[in-house]
Amino acid sequence: PAPVNRSESDDRSALPGSPPDRRGPATVTAPGGPAPAGNPPRWLAAVGVAAAVLPIWVAAIRDGLRGHFPTADAAATVIRARDVFGGPFPLVGMPAAAATSDGYLTYFPGAWQLYVISVPTELFGNVWGPLVAMAVLNSVWMLLAGWLLLRRLRSAEALVGIAFLAVLAWSLGSGFLVTPVPMDMVIIPTALFLIAVWSVADGDLVAVPILAVVANFLWLDHLVLVVIVPVVGLCAPIGLWLWARATRRRDPEAYPELRRRIRRSLIAAGAITVVMWVPSVVQQFTTSPGNLRLLVASAGVDRPSVGSWPDAVHIVVSVVARPGFWFRGTLDDPSFLAPPIGGTVVGDLAVFDIVAGTLLIAAMVLLGVSAVRRADRTGLWLLIVAGAALALGVVSAYSAPGYFGTPVGYLRSLWPTAMLVWFALVLNALRAFGPRSEWAIAAPSLAVIVVVTVLNLPVARHGYDGDRRLQHVVKVMNRTVVSRLGGGEPVLVVTGVGFASQRLGAPLALALADAGVPYCIPRTELASNGGTLRRCPDGVQLVVKVVVTGDPDRAVTGDVLVRESLLDESDRTELATLTTAIDDWLDARDRLELTPRARSRLAGWLTPAQRHQVRELFQPTGGQADDLSTDPAFAALIRLWYSSKGQSTALFDDDPLDGNAWRRWLELSEQNETLVVTESRPSRRR
Repeated sequence: PAPVNRSESDDRSALPGSPPDRRGPATVTAPGGPAPAGNPPRWLAAVGVAAAVLPIWVAAIRDGLRGHFPTADAAATVIRARDVFGGPFPLVGMPAAAATSDGYLTYFPGAWQLYVISVPTELFGNVWGPLVAMAVLNSVWMLLAGWLLLRRLRSAEALVGIAFLAVLAWSLGSGFLVTPVPMDMVIIPTALFLIAVWSVADGDLVAVPILAVVANFLWLDHLVLVVIVPVVGLCAPIGLWLWARATRRRDPEAYPELRRRIRRSLIAAGAITVVMWVPSVVQQFTTSPGNLRLLVASAGVDRPSVGSWPDAVHIVVSVVARPGFWFRGTLDDPSFLAPPIGGTVVGDLAVFDIVAGTLLIAAMVLLGVSAVRRADRTGLWLLIVAGAALALGVVSAYSAPGYFGTPVGYLRSLWPTAMLVWFALVLNALRAFGPRSEWAIAAPSLAVIVVVTVLNLPVARHGYDGDRRLQHVVKVMNRTVVSRLGGGEPVLVVTGVGFASQRLGAPLALALADAGVPYCIPRTELASNGGTLRRCPDGVQLVVKVVVTGDPDRAVTGDVLVRESLLDESDRTELATLTTAIDDWLDARDRLELTPRARSRLAGWLTPAQRHQVRELFQPTGGQADDLSTDPAFAALIRLWYSSKGQSTALFDDDPLDGNAWRRWLELSEQNETLVVTESRPSRRR
């Protein structure tokens, strides 16, 4: 069907359940009044979508020209993606870290995030392949979202929605737009999912197969959306059912054709769902125990969570209603980690959260009532879907695993939820109280798109374009090892048990694969970070061990191929200065004391297990306080308290550093590692 540009004033029953106007774009009128003046051409909205997509390709080309090599989770993901064409074919996704930490070696339900990366990586290699894959994937999500907006709205209104999509991309930072990591891959498609749910609920049957694709992709890609996708997605069939029922009542002659069209759309959606779930079902019945069974079992495990319902509300309101979401880089430094505004009431729920949350809900309700009075089905369904996403955001925040601190990575869906909530509010406000001139809506929207697009073009400090020193070390490691071991002999790649060693073992395995060197990884290695479990050939003799250590002079066995520090000289000097100040402070006491404010806030933040860890810090059973500077729990406490740039309240009595200095010390301490790669041959030792 043609794009729906309905006249709300002529659709007297345009409420949930009423069919949309099928007359096409010939006559477009404002709700309850005459046609707005100067409707902008629809191609202008298409230009706006193209502009919003531009930063994705700029980021991909920039990182490709700089030779950015996948590291950490990105490298592990690319390893598994390469297995689609040359290894154990992946039937499930990457390992689920939260479930794995509870004793279940489980994986995300599906491997489609690996399949979409596999073809470009096979064609263009480990540098350009993942970048091209992510650029294409996120561009497609953005273009489909823009197209659905154009199908439901007038061109000026569609530009408002496109402006929110551009702001969402800007707030993430261009680095996240091309990061091939499952939890980062869900952000842009979640925005499309919410728009598709609204489109289907509002009567656009063309959006049904699109919804099927993106909903299944999200559900299979990461466990963070296992509740949000099916529950929010219920708005779509409910809207279709109400629409069909109203059509049958008002126009019995048109109902049979509508029923046939709905049936065809649902059959297409069902076929897409079956195809996308085939690998997961095959794995369930060909592997014992199957991954789906393990996921169900692990769901019943009692694990630490964010804390309480008030804390979850605080998180959601902070992301949606507190300034900070609208600025670049908030995904790495979320606003809900900043100090509460107005003091805390219950748990971490602040006065600001109560006031802002109440105003937000009141605005949605009042605009919903206005939409009902104006018979504006489109605006009303947008508010309903936004409200459902907001409520499920609280559920998601409450159930997200929190082992020490707020699990930022598990709350990615809150950013597109915030986008949809504000788009729903602005669109309904414009329809109820906006100017008569369409250009008065379109021009500011175009200006926002242009500004945030330009701002999103420079280098981002986040995501794939992150640690330049790490990139340097990885390139040195890969170049050196491949030049020494490029003879074609099989290589056994062994890493340490910590994430630091594993994040560098994965890029080395990729480099060996690029050079045509056969390699294998023991089953116990890289498993928790998605390493391929390649079977080692019998009699493999060449062993390459990757070790990341905090001791730059650590003795190792075997021939040292690479020894590189992850800090440069100036960083090491700065770290030494900060560490000396902390050590002198710790040496002067045998225990630590929290400030009264810190004690009060931590009491509401910490889970029972975390409280036990903190109690051990301040009441050590052995040793003195001067041992704490190397204690992981001490570092976790510093991270929890000073995790946001907005945190200025001191954590300790007689604190020797301010918040910025503590954060810098923590950052440098975590990077103060030396990479050591050794070569050995077990037969020689015998």
